[in-house]
Amino acid sequence: MSGQEKRSAWRRPPVVKPERDDSWMDDGACVGENPDLFFPQRGDNNDSRDAKAICNGWDSGEVGPCPVRDECLEYALVHVEKYGVWGGKSERERRILRVARAKETLRGKVELQTRREAVDRVGADDPDDGEGARR
Repeated sequence: MSGQEKRSAWRRPPVVKPERDDSWMDDGACVGENPDLFFPQRGDNNDSRDAKAICNGWDSGEVGPCPVRDECLEYALVHVEKYGVWGGKSERERRILRVARAKETLRGKVELQTRREAVDRVGADDPDDGEGARR
């Protein structure tokens, strides 16, 4: 089989996107609230505070935070929701979290690469080629 035939025979596997499960949204403390409350005009801190109060359980009569607050926040972070209050966090607060996550991921990759390089150096310096001593 020639190189051209090999290339044409290979097919990229189809991209399978995970199904989106947003059923948690039905259990949110925000269900039944005016959606505009969660998408305040830029700089309108009063509406933002009201939405956060619902998410965090500061609203009168609520006991504890919204039962799906964490799922809501994670959804907004993963889907890069740029507007509104999600999981009790504003746009700016979510941006800070995304940047922190990206830095942590990058830091982990750098540490992993550094460890791999160290292992490679040790393996290169080892006279028995990393197989250990034999008895």
